[in-house]
Amino acid sequence: MSNDAPVDEPDLPKRRLRFSLLTLLILFAAISLLLAWLVQPDRVVATALFDVRAEKPTLSGDAKAEQLDVAGFELLKRTQLRY
Repeated sequence: MSNDAPVDEPDLPKRRLRFSLLTLLILFAAISLLLAWLVQPDRVVATALFDVRAEKPTLSGDAKAEQLDVAGFELLKRTQLRY
């Protein structure tokens, strides 16, 4: 007994179209992610170190520099070293 009836083959053009659309979507997503990564600005962190003293510097260089009181020194630290 031979069965001469045609076998239902899958609709090949529709499967190719779906596969190509999926491939295009994945390729577009990968390129978009790569471009987004490259366009990002570099993040730079700069840190400055201060030498805070409890005396006011003078221009004349005399040895008798004015001492700051505790409240003045704390105010100097808070205002000059605030981020």
